[in-house]
Amino acid sequence: MRFIPPAIQLLILVLLGSVVRFVFGYLFEPWTQAPDQLAWQLLIDEGSWSYDQLIHYPHEGGSVFIALLSRFLGWFSPLPSLVVSAFLLDFFSRLIQMLIVRRVFGQRDALIFGIWTILALPIILPWGTVNYGLHSLASLFPFVLMYLIHRSDSTPRSHLSIGLFLGFAVWFSYINVVLIPVYVLVEFFRSPRSRNALWSLLGLSIVLGIHVGVRTFADPGFQLDQIPSGSIRGTEFTLSDPETWKQLYKVWYGPLADSLLVVPNQENVYRPIRYVWLALMGWGIMAYLRAVKLGNRPQVPSWLLVAVFLFLCLYALSPFYHNSPTVTHYVLYRHLCYILPLLALFVTLGLNSGKLRQIGLVLFIGLSSYGSLLLFDQSKSEESGEKAAGWVLALKFGHDPQRLAGLIQGEHEAEYVEGIGWGMGMVLLRSDSIAGGSNDEQIQQLVNAMEHFPLEYHPEFIQGVQFSTQNTGTPQSEQALFDRFLETYESSATNSGKN
Repeated sequence: MRFIPPAIQLLILVLLGSVVRFVFGYLFEPWTQAPDQLAWQLLIDEGSWSYDQLIHYPHEGGSVFIALLSRFLGWFSPLPSLVVSAFLLDFFSRLIQMLIVRRVFGQRDALIFGIWTILALPIILPWGTVNYGLHSLASLFPFVLMYLIHRSDSTPRSHLSIGLFLGFAVWFSYINVVLIPVYVLVEFFRSPRSRNALWSLLGLSIVLGIHVGVRTFADPGFQLDQIPSGSIRGTEFTLSDPETWKQLYKVWYGPLADSLLVVPNQENVYRPIRYVWLALMGWGIMAYLRAVKLGNRPQVPSWLLVAVFLFLCLYALSPFYHNSPTVTHYVLYRHLCYILPLLALFVTLGLNSGKLRQIGLVLFIGLSSYGSLLLFDQSKSEESGEKAAGWVLALKFGHDPQRLAGLIQGEHEAEYVEGIGWGMGMVLLRSDSIAGGSNDEQIQQLVNAMEHFPLEYHPEFIQGVQFSTQNTGTPQSEQALFDRFLETYESSATNSGKN
């Protein structure tokens, strides 16, 4: 590749990664098992320009941009537009990452990192054609911050631009909040007496102020379950539980190690591979820090390592922490997709700085690639995500069942209706529901909602409501309230028949 221009070399690696992602998508169509994407795609295809149909979840402001892009792409592509936008955004995200690495560290390091990105990791690869959650796409933002602080010239304009960037990053996805303390640390140790950093605060405040206004006054949906404006998917931290704090050390040999192999565990074969890969990470990070100390690596970008450790600690304490001893799936580890490309960069930088560099790099990239190749050694899933997509739609638009019924006309309608019954039953048939009103009012609300759907789909709706009393993966509704719901529905149907 010596005679190929440096930028073209990187472009070739990006294209190779896109070929891998295209083949995986073609073979397995992972978006058909992605409930959030199926629900979001229905909203985009419906054609409304309202805020509540463009945004996916209230804390994911970047989903509005993706929805607009997908709406445009939908005019040209026979594939679901969210699949196409995921493919294109993944391509440009990896390209920009490599160009930043080249600018900060040089061509050789960019090529090594680019080789890693071709297959990356099995928890990252599917997001090249699956589009929801923003965690993988948001992995670009730490790289951009690295570039901004690397080229920062300590002028008010430079600091203002960084503040604006941090504000938009957080608006895009709240996961980017870990970048703010990193930047504060950089400025404190680089120029502790400088007041120019106040310009960064101004830029950050302006963007976040606008964002708070949008979240306060714009309607994102989700009025049935009354998700608080500051909540993320209605989840809560459990910091009072001692087990939560134990996850601060479990995250390193649990989810982080498991992210290498998202397949059903075979303890005797796979677990040793995880630990070898984890050891290579430790080796790479230590070698990188040594290189920085010796002056062989630039010091300022190394502050982004703080983002890696801060994110993993916050993830460990969060309700999104996942650690399964038996079965793994890439969706369950989606949050780690945000930080693993940055972590992989520092590992490859370190391994490329010390002794035995060829051995370390081959092992690290080889094991990472092996985990991804295992994704291809499986059968295409026959499971459908429409039922769970109906559950998502029920939470978003259950307060407006007439509008909800209009969204799902067409293929797989029965599955969507069953999921809607599941979601609405989960919210309304619980004594501790925050939907508002007494149990009798909530039961009547559920019956009225079902009436907006064609009569032939009422059995599916009822089946979904019944499922809400049995499913342990979401809050369960109460059997006694379900029985009262059936009585109310049968009584209503009898009276309608008499009339």
